[in-house]
Amino acid sequence: MEMNWNVLGRQRFEAEEAAFFDLYGEKPVFWKAIKHRFDLFQVRPWNQLVVDRESGLLRDSEEFLPFIWDPGVWNFSPQRQSHLSPQLLAFLRGEIGKGQWISQVMQDIKYVPERRAVIFELLQVHEVHFYVDMGPYRGIFRIFAPPETVRAMYLQGASKGVFL
Repeated sequence: MEMNWNVLGRQRFEAEEAAFFDLYGEKPVFWKAIKHRFDLFQVRPWNQLVVDRESGLLRDSEEFLPFIWDPGVWNFSPQRQSHLSPQLLAFLRGEIGKGQWISQVMQDIKYVPERRAVIFELLQVHEVHFYVDMGPYRGIFRIFAPPETVRAMYLQGASKGVFL
């Protein structure tokens, strides 16, 4: 797998990273969903984490090695660091370890742009890390929180007609 990465994937990965840096001025964190049940975040194949989408807990990366070393950079979405949670970034930078991870999932929720003010009221109540996209892909609201908090926020927002 490592040889496959070095021969086939490394140059594409680094080219994508350089293009992203030229555009945004920061290195990306690569993300992809695995089997619709896990989120894989990485800055390099050897510097990654796998999060269970249901529980928000870290998973052992051994069973995900074929996905981690996948040389197809087009299978990953490069994410800006400002769109990610401080905990996730601290883990990828090695500032915190597995024992310090607090259960957290990433959830993208579509919202009604005209009702955006109500979202900020919900954020104050639940105190979660968030990112509200106001750029060309408007209408996407990303939060990082424990799964039960995500569910509670979604139900409150849906009942108020904020989330689609």
